Amino acid sequence: FNNVLYNAKEGDFVLIHSAHNDETDDSAMRFGRGSSKVTYPKWLDMYCAAMEERGVTPILVSGMPRTSNGVASVSSEKPRGFNPNSPQFMEDKAKADNKVEFVDLFAKAKAYFEKAEGTKLIPPKVNMKMEKPTC
Repeated sequence: FNNVLYNAKEGDFVLIHSAHNDETDDSAMRFGRGSSKVTYPKWLDMYCAAMEERGVTPILVSGMPRTSNGVASVSSEKPRGFNPNSPQFMEDKAKADNKVEFVDLFAKAKAYFEKAEGTKLIPPKVNMKMEKPTC
C-alpha cells in the first residue's frame, strides 16, 4: 500500500480489492488471515482517506464469489460470500464518501454464473504463494 500511496499522483485511480484471504473472526489479527468485522471498516477508512489526501480516487472492488459446480456460494453467515461481509462494508463506504467508488464484482460474477446455468464453467487453476508484506 505504501508504494502505491507514494507513487500515485493527483487524478489517479487506485483499485482496492479484497477477497477470501481477507477474512477472519479475530479482531486483533491483521496479517496472516485478514480483517474482522471490527477492523475491516477501519482499514477501509484509513486506505481511502490516505488516497483522497493525495487527490487519488479509491475504487473499492469486491471479491469474486467462491463457486461450487458453477453456483456462487452464499449462506446466512455469508450472504455476499464473505465473513466479514466485505462487499457490504465497501458499498457502505462508497455510499458514505462521495469520493469513493464501488464495483460489486461479487454481484456481477454471481449474476453471470446464474445466467450461464447449464453451461460448463471451468475455473482456472491458480497456484499462489502468500507472504506477509514488508513495510
